Amino acid sequence: MLALVADMLGDNHQAWQRLADSPMSVSGANAWLRLGEIPGAAADGTDWPKPPASR
Repeated sequence: MLALVADMLGDNHQAWQRLADSPMSVSGANAWLRLGEIPGAAADGTDWPKPPASR
């Protein structure tokens, strides 16, 4: 997983900082964010994905 993220973000220091500031969490709704979407949003500078709807 680390290699995938490193490949997506490369040497883009701003993207790495956005990843560090991302809404990822180990609990709550943001724990269910899709991991593949987080580095993409960090690299592209786009909005963070929304957590899936609760059931």
